[in-house]
Amino acid sequence: MLLSLEDGRLTLFASDNRLSLRHVMPVEQVSGGRVAILGHLLLEILQGLQTSRSAEVHVQVTTDGAGGGGRVVLTSADAVYNIGGFSAESF
Repeated sequence: MLLSLEDGRLTLFASDNRLSLRHVMPVEQVSGGRVAILGHLLLEILQGLQTSRSAEVHVQVTTDGAGGGGRVVLTSADAVYNIGGFSAESF
């Protein structure tokens, strides 16, 4: 899944080479960028967050600076999830 943050919009793009899905939503943005993550991991995390006490989820992306994806950290009121990311170009 490709996550892209630009101009106060988060775009989620997923594809399995037969079907593609794109969703755009407004967000509060500190900085922009793009990163790819494994979609099934994001799905499992979001399913777990449905029972969270807070509707807010904070997303932080750190890059390794060498063209890789770095880390994606999702934080809610109840948990912190740390996911390995990939370069957006590899998506």
